[in-house]
Amino acid sequence: MFCRVIPMIAALVAIVAVGGPGEISAGGGCHQQAEVQFSDAAATSVAATKCAFSPTVARVASGHEVTWLNQDPVPHTFTGVARSFGDLKEYQEGESVTYRFDKPGVFPYFCQLHPGMVGAVVV
Repeated sequence: MFCRVIPMIAALVAIVAVGGPGEISAGGGCHQQAEVQFSDAAATSVAATKCAFSPTVARVASGHEVTWLNQDPVPHTFTGVARSFGDLKEYQEGESVTYRFDKPGVFPYFCQLHPGMVGAVVV
């Protein structure tokens, strides 16, 4: 399953590096393709909604925290690539988790249960 995630994350990191596209769809992974627009914003919170992360790319300053909230009726994980942050805990609807980002970089992540759901934190 992880092998399917790598190309999606690589594409997302490329988009972030270039500065973001005009319009593309992003996310999707709850057993059907979601039609959610790519979003790139300064944000300290990310919603898992309609089987996608919103914003897709969250930009924060070093030392800030980002909170993920599951707004879907199905569970999601918030797992950093190569376990750079997060865990494999399944968060149910209404549950949230917060992580602090102290070092500059691009931190891609995904939902272990729905590999089409990808995002990144840019510090």
